[in-house]
Amino acid sequence: MLGIGGGLIFAPVLLWLNLPPHQALATSSFAIVPTALAGTIVHLQSGSLPTRSALAIGLAGFGSALVFGGLGGLAAGWMLLAMQTAVYVLLAFTIKEAPKAETNEDAETAETEEKVEDAEIEQEKAQYLAIFAKHNLNSLAVAKPGLIETRFNKASEAVFEGLEDDTQQIFELDTPVIPD
Repeated sequence: MLGIGGGLIFAPVLLWLNLPPHQALATSSFAIVPTALAGTIVHLQSGSLPTRSALAIGLAGFGSALVFGGLGGLAAGWMLLAMQTAVYVLLAFTIKEAPKAETNEDAETAETEEKVEDAEIEQEKAQYLAIFAKHNLNSLAVAKPGLIETRFNKASEAVFEGLEDDTQQIFELDTPVIPD
């Protein structure tokens, strides 16, 4: 909901509700499991999860949880809270703004390419309009009933298939690709 991770809010609330530090931190950490599983399932179904990397990270996280969960039972509650606070402070100072995707030159190049593409589209449109201007479609429809509708339907189908292909290509561009 806040986009900052539930543990930052959840663990202090549990401590405020008088749960011992070990229980509060364990409960807060365990609460991540359903969300993580749901996200994993969605990404697996969409095919956007790099399986090899995800498996490596998941196994490392599981192993770390077992090791440090056992070690956490040996530490005093205040020590666990101090370590959690240190991790949050460390994260706060290491998280940086994402680098800008394009430089001015990249933006200018993209803008120029877009203008060229727009000009090509306008030229193609003008060609089709010139073809339509030469023909009297009303006379043709009366002389050969069904001819225009059949051709129009086939052309419309081709246009919509092209739109669907273009939309899919755009969707694939917007979908982040994470290398294995």
